Amino acid sequence: MRCCTLGPDAMAAAAIEAARPDTSMAATMRILRQTRQDLAFACAIADIAGLWPLERVCGALSDYADAAIEGHFRPRCRTSATVPIRQASSCWRSANSGRGR
Repeated sequence: MRCCTLGPDAMAAAAIEAARPDTSMAATMRILRQTRQDLAFACAIADIAGLWPLERVCGALSDYADAAIEGHFRPRCRTSATVPIRQASSCWRSANSGRGR
């Protein structure tokens, strides 16, 4: 249990930093799943133990989301901007069909 040896501050910082690199999509998803779990655990421990106020917990989650978007998803959005809009919108519709029903 890395949280016991690192503490929630170091564990949250490591999760946020790991969310930044730009790698393949499979590696990206694996990294984001693991670091999201690490961060959630660190935030839960810090919150339950009274080590962090609510603002710090929310801040860590927000920082992680920002790092993930900046490091992994925004670069992919830029490269997919060369895809014609008609193709991108049909891809979006097929990926999201059946949601919200």
